[in-house]
Amino acid sequence: MNLKFFKQLLFILIGTMLMGFTIVNFSIRYSLADGGFSGINLIVFHTFGIEPWITNLVLNIPFVLILFKISDLKTTLMTIYGVATLTLSLAIWNQIDFILPYWGNDLFLVIVIYGVLMGIGVGIVVRANGTTGGNVLVGKLLNLKFGIPIHKTMLIFDIAVISISIFTYLTLTNAVYTLIGIYIATVVISKVQEGSLFGYKVFIISNEFERITQAVMHDLKRGATLIYATGSHSGHDNRIVMVVIQKRELGALKQLVNEIDPKSFMTVSHTYETIGEGFTYNPK
Repeated sequence: MNLKFFKQLLFILIGTMLMGFTIVNFSIRYSLADGGFSGINLIVFHTFGIEPWITNLVLNIPFVLILFKISDLKTTLMTIYGVATLTLSLAIWNQIDFILPYWGNDLFLVIVIYGVLMGIGVGIVVRANGTTGGNVLVGKLLNLKFGIPIHKTMLIFDIAVISISIFTYLTLTNAVYTLIGIYIATVVISKVQEGSLFGYKVFIISNEFERITQAVMHDLKRGATLIYATGSHSGHDNRIVMVVIQKRELGALKQLVNEIDPKSFMTVSHTYETIGEGFTYNPK
């Protein structure tokens, strides 16, 4: 087992442990709902008293068997690992019981913490290329078999599960709070997937592209890429300077370009993750 694969398994374990903690200490404790299989687990728990870890295992087994028949062995094994670690997490936290103070008088605080923790947990699993089965697995199977987009299956599945929750145990107030929590979790998942090493990608169009390139490399200690381009209106050939910088360097770059060519044209866009020399490692 190489180090990269070990780290992947470790992060999936950490993510699923955090998911299980959030489900037990927030979803169950405060009678909240959820989408996907987690939502079905909660419905079964509140209706029949069956622990979520048992329902999670039972629900996923048939879909994992189907996946084994139509997909490759690695995907199946990783799915089994994700399902197993989440099931184990739910069983462990259920045994430990609630370990946080009771915040029942402030549901907004509860739902914010729920959304952040669940988002981090799911985000870690997804970033590690893992899966915990559930509606993602159902969506993947339907996509492989019938070509149905995974996101459509997940959306319909989530809406159906939350709707059933309202008719079984969920109050209207908690339903609204649940939707807010799911939204917060979705935002956090995106942030975790995108990474923390974000910055800006800047395109600079100027006749002084050579001076700007040299200034960027000399003053900002950043590399620059020249892109060959032709103006659609003028028909003239020109060069576009592309620079990827950190957030704190944007002001300095704007000032530098303005000093060289006040008539330059510049566009700035976010880059949510930047990997490579000068960002994730420094040149030797």
